[in-house]
Amino acid sequence: GGILTSADFSNADLSGANLSGTNLAGANATGACLRDANVSGAFATGANFSGADLASADLGHVSLSGANLTGADLTGADLTVASLTDANLTGVNLTDSEITNTRLNGTILTGATLAGVSSGGIGGTPTDVPSGWRLTVGYLVGPGANLAHAWLNGADLHGLSLVGAN
Repeated sequence: GGILTSADFSNADLSGANLSGTNLAGANATGACLRDANVSGAFATGANFSGADLASADLGHVSLSGANLTGADLTGADLTVASLTDANLTGVNLTDSEITNTRLNGTILTGATLAGVSSGGIGGTPTDVPSGWRLTVGYLVGPGANLAHAWLNGADLHGLSLVGAN
């Protein structure tokens, strides 16, 4: 991993790029295409990925604390053991993504699409979650959630619609 702090990748095509372990703190990747990219282990604190295409990207063990991912496409992305503390994920598409053992303290998930999301072991409390969703016992639970391997003992499911949940 190299050091690309404050680099400008806005609207760049980085599909399939290997940015594993790279220091991307404060980088500008607004509207960039990082589809299928390997960003695992990267340090991207305060980076701007708003409107970026991160579909099927590997974001495992990445630090996105304070990052802006407003309107980004994270369909099928792997966010295992990632830190999204104080990150802005307003309107982000997390369809079919994996969010396990991830830190969501202060994370803004307003209007995020969470259909098919697989979660568990989530730490911290998000500032906001989409309407009809709840973080309970470490899982994001709501309509269309992937709960195939969930252990929901003691979960607060009162008033939640689990239509389409697995």
